[in-house]
Amino acid sequence: PSLNLTTSLASQTVPLVWELNRAPDCLSARQQIRFPAQRVDLNVEKETRWQEQPADSLLINLRYRLGSWRADTLIKMIALDLDGTLAMANHAVSPATREALKALHEDGVEVVIATGRRYRTTRFVIDNLGFEVYAVCNGGALVKDADQATLHTERFCAADLAATARDAGLTLFAQRDAHDLGGADFIIDNRSPWNEMTRQHQARNTEWCEAADLSLCEPEFMVAGSFGTLAECRQLAGAIEDALPGQYNSIIVPYLDSDGYYCEIAQRHVDKWHGLSKLMQHFAIDADQVCAVGDELNDVPMIQSAGHGVAMGNGNAELKALARFVCGNNDADGIVDVVRYIRDFNDNL
Repeated sequence: PSLNLTTSLASQTVPLVWELNRAPDCLSARQQIRFPAQRVDLNVEKETRWQEQPADSLLINLRYRLGSWRADTLIKMIALDLDGTLAMANHAVSPATREALKALHEDGVEVVIATGRRYRTTRFVIDNLGFEVYAVCNGGALVKDADQATLHTERFCAADLAATARDAGLTLFAQRDAHDLGGADFIIDNRSPWNEMTRQHQARNTEWCEAADLSLCEPEFMVAGSFGTLAECRQLAGAIEDALPGQYNSIIVPYLDSDGYYCEIAQRHVDKWHGLSKLMQHFAIDADQVCAVGDELNDVPMIQSAGHGVAMGNGNAELKALARFVCGNNDADGIVDVVRYIRDFNDNL
């Protein structure tokens, strides 16, 4: 019978789901399976029997070990985090990295930004990159095309989050698609006292932010966050899960060049890979055709899910342990290493 397969081949032992119109009695010890653009020889570790499902189709989960594998699929997209990955001080892109990415883009590999930044500050880096690219912003909640139009957005009401942050003694701010909707990029809750990092953030963005009662705002926000110490951010993340179980993910990352931290809060289903999946649909490409590059824990979903996950040499140790390989540092043209990897991979197919 025909098989519909969805899997990642980044590791040697991975889960696989098969869907069949009918089921054999059992799976033979070795199968060769063909599906779009690649062939996989599978050594099955043990006999796996089929279980009836409510629907007409049958599903089976089994673990398999790769025998021989050759992917006949070119890498067609490179997805780049910004801070600590592509962007340097003052939103700069190094000349060597800029030229390498421009040449790769001209050769048919889509260069895409995947960042937790809002679109306005993402534009600073795109302008320095020197050519227009698609962008996944706000941690995956906003997807923009190369003409700056909104392709996809995820929105929610921030009232419950604002109340939880107030109870934790922190101030929530929530980001919106101002480029599409008009108005402020983000709203800072004015019902709780601001710490020094919040005041500094507001001072740097006076033109693009407003202070308002977030419990009274419309469901127009894509991602929220709060500044604090590491302990305060951890307390907030725990309080959110206790008050709103299963609704949000909280990721804590260092805040730029400071001793503080930023707790980024997004809907549970939203991450950078979620945003990239919208672009994969747009370009009709598969996960195995994506190379994702990052440096922090909010990059984990795309590093794990892309066929080619790369961590920066200056990146988080946990992320580097999950990556397919580790390139050079952000300030030493590590992205050029990744471009070279893509060219070598594609040339050897």
